[in-house]
Amino acid sequence: MRTLFLISGIGMVIAGIFAYLIWQKKHKIDFSFYLLGAAAWIFGVGLKFVFAILFNEKIKVLLQETFTKPFSDILFYIYIGLLTGVFECGIVLLFVWLIKSLQKESFEEAVGFGIGFGAIEAIGLGVISLISIGLIIISPDSFPKEVLAKVELLNIWIIPAPIIERISTIFIHIFATVLIVFAYLTKKQKWFWASFVYKTFVDTIAGWFALNHLGNNLFALYSLEFEIAILGLFGFLGLKLLKQNWPEKNTKAIQED
Repeated sequence: MRTLFLISGIGMVIAGIFAYLIWQKKHKIDFSFYLLGAAAWIFGVGLKFVFAILFNEKIKVLLQETFTKPFSDILFYIYIGLLTGVFECGIVLLFVWLIKSLQKESFEEAVGFGIGFGAIEAIGLGVISLISIGLIIISPDSFPKEVLAKVELLNIWIIPAPIIERISTIFIHIFATVLIVFAYLTKKQKWFWASFVYKTFVDTIAGWFALNHLGNNLFALYSLEFEIAILGLFGFLGLKLLKQNWPEKNTKAIQED
């Protein structure tokens, strides 16, 4: 039974790898754009993680002391979402501002940058899942009985959920990243803030779900996945609009280099 849960990790890794392979086969862009996207994710999520460790509990207590429930909880979920907006969107903007090649991106290269950001997350989470389940299968005696009991209680129907979520989230990351590049190229701040609000909203929902420990509630889980999938579809459609409005001079600059 435990072995079946390896499927989730394998699926997440495949989702990340396929995102790169499909785009690269079609457009053959320089691999550096994928690497820069992955680096932006590592820096952004790393800083967010450190900040969360240092301040999450303090901010949660402050909100609980200042506001009554459910307002304190709602504000904390929004705070969780804002962490993503600040660190992930902020680091992407910093990369674009500092790295010359990102300032001359074609649409295809900007998408590659976004794929690098989203795919490394899917692959990383997939590997973590595989290692965790693998260790439980190989050496169950190394884990507390409480942990093993929780694994045994997991519903088999949760297996596809992380895969669905990673596919949707890859589109979310791509759209949010390309929006920031578009904002820089067009010198219009509103597109950066659109990306910021979009990502903040996504992780506000995810924060609510995680903090309420709803992972084994199938209805809640797939309600979340449906919402994330809708946001991913929104990102996919948004990319089509961005492609139609991508600055021509930027594409020409790429071709001339």
